[in-house]
Amino acid sequence: MNCAEIVYAGPESEGEAIDPNYQRWISGLGLTQLNILPHFQRLEGGILDGLRLVEDITYADSIGHEIIALNDGSYIMIDGGIETLYGEAYSIKDGCQKQICRNGESIIINRSGIIKQKTNMSGFGKI
Repeated sequence: MNCAEIVYAGPESEGEAIDPNYQRWISGLGLTQLNILPHFQRLEGGILDGLRLVEDITYADSIGHEIIALNDGSYIMIDGGIETLYGEAYSIKDGCQKQICRNGESIIINRSGIIKQKTNMSGFGKI
């Protein structure tokens, strides 16, 4: 999650979602431009401070930003500057969510977040 230059740090603890001073975008390691939201399947249906974690909080925070939501078992590998995403993942951008990769697939993402290639991975599955 903290590998991006600017990292999305969505609220997790009581009071953070409604705190106007809570910093949702913080400095990261600068290894990538991709903002990662891990353990996405655990957030769906979740409630924090009376707000739905995905629909009310994350969608609103994605205005002007793209967040790559990864389910457990999915990951991004950076090799030689090429960012490859493996497994089930979603793009959340400007309040909208779309699936960009499925289990058993991989995609290469360029710096502007556009998918360049999609590959089926035989024998690949959730860990």
